[in-house]
This record gives sequence, structure tokens and C-alpha cells, in this order.
Amino acid sequence: MKGRGRFIFSEGRFRTHVGLNLPGSSTFEFATDEDGRATAPTGLALAAAGIAFCYITQISRYIENMKLPIRGIRLVQSSPFSISADGNGVAAPCDTHLFLNGESTEDTFEMLQRVSANTCYLHQTMRQSPPLTLRFRLNGQEL
Repeated sequence: MKGRGRFIFSEGRFRTHVGLNLPGSSTFEFATDEDGRATAPTGLALAAAGIAFCYITQISRYIENMKLPIRGIRLVQSSPFSISADGNGVAAPCDTHLFLNGESTEDTFEMLQRVSANTCYLHQTMRQSPPLTLRFRLNGQEL
């Protein structure tokens, strides 16, 4: 499944419009500040937030669909990153801690974490290097 995207760069900010190549699928636009003026989050900050959001969404959906007696879901995630002296992003491994309350077995809690990590698109992306295709247009003409 290929995605679609559009990137616009202006004055140190990227605006990215992304979505899946599926009829009726959602599309999103993100703005990032890549020159340190703090006019928007960095791309790495958005990626860290997206990883936590995707994972907690998958866990919540699974609990709801399976009608598991689990509540009070909390997620704490450390996603250390920085910008190197040459301006490149540097990221360390993501460390996720999940806190669940409920009346399920330890095996159920462990299974829930595995299923959620396997169905979270961003966790899967971190596990392997997905093929990446970039297309650039300048003044409507593909480069």
C-alpha cells in the first residue's frame, strides 16, 4: 500500500500533507520547524507523539472490541532525540511503559501489549526500514 504526500518548505518550516492512497481515507497536514526558531514542533517531536498516540489507540480499540475488563490505561514513553551540530536529527530507541488496571490475567495483559505493538503502524515502522519513495515538485514540475 503506497501513501501520498506533499511537502512545502518555506522559511525553515516544512508543511507536510500525508495520507494513504485509499478512497475516502483521512489525510493530515503537519507543520514542523526544522531550523530551531520554535515556531512549530520538530519532525522528531511529531514522530514521538505519533508513536505514542498510535500505540495507545490500538490498545484501546482492542480492549473495547474484546470487551476486556481493563481500564485506566496510561502510557509513558521516552523518545530521546536531538539535533546534531550539522542539523541532522538523531534518535535513540523508543522506551514505552504501559500501565493497565483491570481484572485480567497476566497472560492477557502481555498478549494485549504484543497485539497492540503488532498492529500499530508506527511501531512496525520502527522495527524495520520500510521502502521510501520521495517525489519532489517545484513550481508544479516534478524534479
